[in-house]
Amino acid sequence: MNNGNLKLATFLFAFGAPLLSAQMLTLRPVPRSIDSRSREQLNMDRSKIVDQGRALCSDYATFKLQCKTQETPGCPKSYSDINDSLQLYNNAADQYNDDVASKLQQRIDEQAKKVKKDEVAIRMLGLHRDAEEFASWSDWLQAANNERIQQVDAAFRDAAKSAVTALISKAIGAGAYKAAALNPTVAAGLIARLEAAGVEDPVLLGAIHRFAAIQGKRQAADASLALLEQLGKAKTLWDLRDMGPDKESVTWQVGGTLLEIFIPDPTTRLIGKLTLDEVRATFYVVNESAIDFPVFNYEMENLESLTEMHLLALRTLSVGIQADVLAKSQASKELANIDQQAERVCQQDN
Repeated sequence: MNNGNLKLATFLFAFGAPLLSAQMLTLRPVPRSIDSRSREQLNMDRSKIVDQGRALCSDYATFKLQCKTQETPGCPKSYSDINDSLQLYNNAADQYNDDVASKLQQRIDEQAKKVKKDEVAIRMLGLHRDAEEFASWSDWLQAANNERIQQVDAAFRDAAKSAVTALISKAIGAGAYKAAALNPTVAAGLIARLEAAGVEDPVLLGAIHRFAAIQGKRQAADASLALLEQLGKAKTLWDLRDMGPDKESVTWQVGGTLLEIFIPDPTTRLIGKLTLDEVRATFYVVNESAIDFPVFNYEMENLESLTEMHLLALRTLSVGIQADVLAKSQASKELANIDQQAERVCQQDN
């Protein structure tokens, strides 16, 4: 290129064409939601292109500085060289940007297939839900879980009440009250615990006090029977209302202690040591548990979709489908906003 053409090309490049930064394609960011191997490859590609672009920017800055006023050839880079470098950079950037979009779309397609499989698996459990309705699915799952908890809690309370009622009837029928006795000091402690727990049944509390205070054998037997009968009527002892997720029932414990005087029973004793969380966990593994509640087990047979296998499958699917839907959503959002986050290699032209 002769000196006149060089000056003309320099003038056109520097003043007649758009700034170099405006002619260079921006680079999309490496997506976060794609697999690690693809991320690594795209990071390597992007790094090379960034280096290529920065070298171009540096050459252009030198070209403008040294060649803008030169009267003779001798510039480190010619206009043609810079133009060729610009084309090479843009070709590489275009390919990289296409690869970014392609990897994101591939991720979306893969997750969409997983979500469809999740839906099929859910329907095989007898559930019908559109996995794409992520918020609705989460709400439904929580509601279903709450309903199951309520069913288990209610069934356990009913089973426990039935068990203790049967035990009291057995004790009365066997005449267990005839040889029973209660120390007055122990009785006072039990009454204090019931009162502290909010039990204000004067008939029950009076029956406990009288049974412990009477000395005569016949009178003691009558008081003992009266207490047993009152235990059967005292709903506040056995309704487990003071039982919490991490709290044992004090009223049941006291009632169990009283009942132990007449007829020892490990099941009654065990119920008093359980929290609601333990009851729920016991139910979920009831088939493998060493705890045996015959009445409780019978009640559970009437509850649908509450087998251990079903519960585990539902929990696994719920975690899986939420992860798959979330991954698909993240990739979709990244693809939709990818160009808004694209960056220029040359922030400004010197």
